[in-house]
Amino acid sequence: MMNTPTAGEKFGILGRRTIRKPAPGQPATSGHVGLWDLAPKAGSTAHRLQQIYVSALSSVDAIEARKAEAARSGKFTPDGLKADALQFAAQQLSPVFHRGKHQIAAAKREAAELRSLIKLQPADRTDLVAAMLRAEMRDFLRSKPQAARDAFIAENLETIEPEMALAFSEVPPQISGISTVQRDALIERAMEAQHGEVLREVKELEAALVLAERAVELGREEIIKEVGTDPQQFNELAAPYESRAGVAWLRKSGDKVIVVDLDRKVNRQPTQQELETGAYFADFAEYAMANGLPADDRSAAA
Repeated sequence: MMNTPTAGEKFGILGRRTIRKPAPGQPATSGHVGLWDLAPKAGSTAHRLQQIYVSALSSVDAIEARKAEAARSGKFTPDGLKADALQFAAQQLSPVFHRGKHQIAAAKREAAELRSLIKLQPADRTDLVAAMLRAEMRDFLRSKPQAARDAFIAENLETIEPEMALAFSEVPPQISGISTVQRDALIERAMEAQHGEVLREVKELEAALVLAERAVELGREEIIKEVGTDPQQFNELAAPYESRAGVAWLRKSGDKVIVVDLDRKVNRQPTQQELETGAYFADFAEYAMANGLPADDRSAAA
C-alpha cells in the first residue's frame, strides 16, 4: 500500500523538523534536523544525500514501530523487549547509518573539490575603460555615509550588476569603504555571475550535506537512547553487522557511474542498490575502513 503524500511532500518538502515525530498534540522535544526543501536532480550526489536523510528518519520510526509491535504481541518479558529492540537496531538499522556516514564523507570531498574549482576571475587589467568605470562605482559608494552604504548593498545585493560586485571585491575593504562581510557577499555575487551553474550545484550539495549529516548523527544517537543502552555497548554489538553490510566502491567514468568489484576484479555497472548505498571512496584504505577490511590488504585491490 502506498503512503499518501503529506502536504509538504506535495510541494517538494520532505522529512520533519525534528529527528522524532512529535506525539499528537505535544511540542517537539527531540533534536532539530530540519526539513528537506531541496529539489536535487535524480542521480546527483545531492539526491543520494536526500535518500540518506530519508533513510535516517525512517530508521528512527522503525525502532519505535518495532518496540510497539513487540509490546503488543505479549510474547516478551520487559528484559526480552529490551533485548529484541537492541538486536533489531544493531542488525537492521546500524548498517543504514554506517553506509550513510561513509557516503556523506565522500560527498564532502566532492563538495570541497568543486568549491576549489570556483575562483573569482580577476578583472582585465588592460581594459582601462572598464577599470575607470569600476573606480567610479567605488567613488559613488564611498561618497555615501556608512549607514547609507550598508543599506545600499543590503537592498541591492541580489540584483547588483556583476561589474559593480567585481569593483568592490578587487580591492581591500579599507579602500572600498565597505565591511569585510559585505565584501565577501559581493565576491559571492561576482562568482555567481562567472560560475553560476557550478556554484549553484555546490551550494545545493553543501546544504544537502548539512541536512543529511545532521539526520545520520542525530538518528543514530536517538536509536541508542531508544534501546536503552550506552554508545560503547551498542557500537560493539553493531560492528559485525556494519562490517558485513558492505558499502560499494563507486567511481565516475565520464558521465557514467561504475562500481569497483574487487571480488571479480572488474569495473562494472552498479545495481540500483549499489547506486543508492555505495560511496565514492578516495582510495582502497577508505573502502577497507568502511567495509571492515585490513587497510594493508592490497591483494584485494589488485
